[in-house]
Amino acid sequence: MKCSLKIIFHLLIVYIGALSAAHAEPTSTQVQLVAEGSWPPYSDVNGQGLSTDLVSAAYRAVGMNVAVRVMPYARVEQNIQAGLADGGYNVTRQSSTEDLFLFGNEVLFTAPASFFFKVGAGANYKSYADLPNETRVGLIIGFEYGDIYEEHAHRFNQYRVSKQSQLIKMLRSGRIDTAIMFDKVAAYTLRELDIPVDSIEKSFQNHSSDIYVAFSLQRTSSSHYAELLDEGLRLIRETGEYHMLAEKAFREN
Repeated sequence: MKCSLKIIFHLLIVYIGALSAAHAEPTSTQVQLVAEGSWPPYSDVNGQGLSTDLVSAAYRAVGMNVAVRVMPYARVEQNIQAGLADGGYNVTRQSSTEDLFLFGNEVLFTAPASFFFKVGAGANYKSYADLPNETRVGLIIGFEYGDIYEEHAHRFNQYRVSKQSQLIKMLRSGRIDTAIMFDKVAAYTLRELDIPVDSIEKSFQNHSSDIYVAFSLQRTSSSHYAELLDEGLRLIRETGEYHMLAEKAFREN
């Protein structure tokens, strides 16, 4: 009788395991990612840039391929949350995103962002304390701007648009008082618009974002793909490929 019960128990465990495997999402050698198309030099309209270069190189180092779909940043987050992709980038890891996505341990890179003003106006602002209530602040739809900004956001009139170029044009025309832009992205966009870099001025730093690939909590393969990315990023840092890609991206832009 005891023997029979052990056999039945064993068969039950095997059956449960088979059911779990049948419903589990199989992993493959290709990771399906989504990327924003308006954040050059990190990720441009074609999904090309430093972020894609680093992610592709990291996965290639561990024998994986990457398929990337490009879309506005707000849709990137929506697709990840809905499980329509394995993951996506460029997502800031902060308190507001920790519960929405699964993150690995390795940061892609760190990007500083600052408050920008019309020429001559920035000198009056050195910190959040200098920004009056009702300040008109330009932002990108769906972007995260750090925990400190969230503490002050209720004081401002926020104008959210989809493109960096819109922020610069609104700032120069006086439709907004200030815009928060990532330093490298602002410089790149000004050059693309053929606008002198000194036509707007950078004031104090808003925050420095740790940028990650965020993985979907809806997909069982996410932790596996996050671990592989961590391993790949460590490998390309050790070999020097990471440094070469970053140096190339900023040299060209």
